[in-house]
Amino acid sequence: MLKLVIALNIFLPIIYGLTTVLYGRYFINKKLKTAKWASFLLLCGTCLHLVFLVAKGWHFQRFPIESSFESLSMLAFDIAVIYCVTERLKREYTTGIFFLSIVTLCQTVSTLLFRGEKTTNELLANPLFGVHASFTLLGLSALAIATLYALMYCVLAKQIKKKQFGILYEGLPDLETLDSMRQNATICGIIVLGIGILLGHFWAYKLFGHFGLADPKVWITDIALCAYATIWWSTWKSGVHGLRTNILSVWLFVMLFTVVTVLEFFLNTFHRFV
Repeated sequence: MLKLVIALNIFLPIIYGLTTVLYGRYFINKKLKTAKWASFLLLCGTCLHLVFLVAKGWHFQRFPIESSFESLSMLAFDIAVIYCVTERLKREYTTGIFFLSIVTLCQTVSTLLFRGEKTTNELLANPLFGVHASFTLLGLSALAIATLYALMYCVLAKQIKKKQFGILYEGLPDLETLDSMRQNATICGIIVLGIGILLGHFWAYKLFGHFGLADPKVWITDIALCAYATIWWSTWKSGVHGLRTNILSVWLFVMLFTVVTVLEFFLNTFHRFV
């Protein structure tokens, strides 16, 4: 089983990388055949990713997120699945290059920092912890998707301001649609991530007698959730949307991702499992 896990761990960033290249080619040449191949590779990649996660959990007898870097693989899987479903519902392949780029990046980092060691931490084997982790990562995935839509909005708005009606203008949806998609993804992310965080605090208090705030990554995520909720509420209340809101959305996610990654690199104590 370990050999299968290692092989898939190496193969996943390769297949996602090839898929990203194909989506990039479609974005430029708009050949439907290229999009079909990209969509097929994405489906194969997500299926293999599911096999990888199940095999990894089975072999190590735990939920496969021992560290923040392992969580990146789950995050990549969530984004890939969400985009795969959306693509098949809307038959829109243009935005694939943006989504698959972040999927490839997350999975590549996770692959490079993979550790094939078993742990004896009982919490990781607790199904209820898996529920908390699943909600949290799904929420982060939704916020990542919202960030990608916001990034597309910013790039397209800049092109329109400069009156550069090129590939991006022709390929991307209009600004109103992109902003609407960002808002929907953001509110979904806030709700799902909020549920995940509340479950995490609840189980931390039940098991350890505290809310887990000793881990800086926990309270940083709490602060980020509050920031997202505040921004969404203020824009919804005022009815003001546009470039500034989308830029803020991009930078908020970038800061969250950067801070958590830096803390994991220096502290290496994801929820103090290891």
